[in-house]
Amino acid sequence: MKLARVLILTLGLVMVAAIPSLANVPFTTSSTLNQMAPNAETGLAGNIVMTALAGGNVAASEIINMAFSPSVISSLTDATATVTLGGVATALPLALVPYATPQAIVAGITVTINPSNIVFTFPAGGVTAFAANTDNIQISGLRLDVHTFATVGSTLNVTISSVLGSATVTNPTVPVALFVEPITVTETGTLTYLEYFTGTVNSTATVAIAEAGSFTNAFETQGPVAPTKVILQVTGLPTGIALTGAVVNALPAGLVVVLDATQSPALYAAGTVILDITAQNANLLDTFSVTLTFSSSAGMLALNPPPASISATLAPAALVPPLYDVENLVGDSDLYAPRLKSANIPITITQLATALLSVFNAWLPGDFDTGFAIANTTGYVVTPVNIAGENVLGQTGNIIVVLYPQGGGTPYVYTTGPSNIIGTGLDSSGNLDPQGTWTVLLSALAQKGGFTSFVGQVMFFTNFSDAHGVNFVSDPNFAVHSEGYPMLVLPLARNTFGDFGPGAGE
Repeated sequence: MKLARVLILTLGLVMVAAIPSLANVPFTTSSTLNQMAPNAETGLAGNIVMTALAGGNVAASEIINMAFSPSVISSLTDATATVTLGGVATALPLALVPYATPQAIVAGITVTINPSNIVFTFPAGGVTAFAANTDNIQISGLRLDVHTFATVGSTLNVTISSVLGSATVTNPTVPVALFVEPITVTETGTLTYLEYFTGTVNSTATVAIAEAGSFTNAFETQGPVAPTKVILQVTGLPTGIALTGAVVNALPAGLVVVLDATQSPALYAAGTVILDITAQNANLLDTFSVTLTFSSSAGMLALNPPPASISATLAPAALVPPLYDVENLVGDSDLYAPRLKSANIPITITQLATALLSVFNAWLPGDFDTGFAIANTTGYVVTPVNIAGENVLGQTGNIIVVLYPQGGGTPYVYTTGPSNIIGTGLDSSGNLDPQGTWTVLLSALAQKGGFTSFVGQVMFFTNFSDAHGVNFVSDPNFAVHSEGYPMLVLPLARNTFGDFGPGAGE
């Protein structure tokens, strides 16, 4: 009889243990590992799935906590919480969930969104049954702000725990983000300037921005309404050189990049270019390039300048602390803190100017006059060899003349131009063409400057290289006596003609 009672008691305990309503629910957690930029303020985290390993009940008032710290939950625009019970899934768009306020999903289960964690609370009125292998709890589409702590190569883990222990987790810590460098920047070409005394010279550089490594979704965008931006910043340009324009080059299919609507001359002057990515290939490594145009102002440029720098960062940055209740409006851009990737822009200054000095010159009406001949010796090609030391590249440019009176006095500056042509040999623009010679009298130059006579030095500044010249002092009619002297070719200091600009003295 005693044995029978023992058997009945044992059988009863076995039957109680077999009733699901009396068993806790062991969960296993899985996740997807998304690549994420370390400067992301709304980086897309991987999905999290808690699946019941065995049938059972979660106790009344149980709380399951998913902790994302130190990241901040920054956007719920596309986020969803899903609870599957009895094989039936119920999804709740989290963009509809008020901040820090429980929102019902199904069967009395609520979800609460806090800055760095998500809380699932079970109903107080009774247990909640989960079936093995089919029932689960999921979070997807969550966006996080990680820029304050993320480093390349590290991961972000989510830790899951329960308060009462009726929902146990076999693997409570799972990774949802791997931080990788999002973009690379390379520059091709050299800014090459032909240095003149006057005029503006343009040059270009091409900058390529690419998704780095295997991060095929680094250019993730919310489309034309809220594009991802790339901000380019040029720094270290030499004095006299400025960024003046940008053009997006041909793009691969599926990638759309345009200049931002706010791009302006003022931004160019500050060295800034803003680009909008409105479409991309999420599964391909995208690259695009931009040709930047630079111009030089009139005047001398420094020779052998150090390279300038071009940096790029994904943008825009958040204007306010990126809590999701601020940033979850439909159409918001993906947000990024500045993270600069840089490349150098080499700069070469080629001097295309010559300074000539005629030491002694005289114009005394009725007694003496002085003639000048300035030769443009560029553009000569001699078969079978070129003239040693001469520039075979033909250059056309104007000429600036400065008259320095003997004993001091105010110099006079004359600049050849379309409306300022004297002498012979200049074209209609006042330029001296390759292999050409300009001849002019001192009397004509001096009278332009208001002199009634002149004795002194004369300097010629040509906007082409390899200029040579002679002067010849003679009687007024160049009939009886004339003495000629080759002009001195002077080294060009950086400020040789800094006080004079184009058109001075006209």
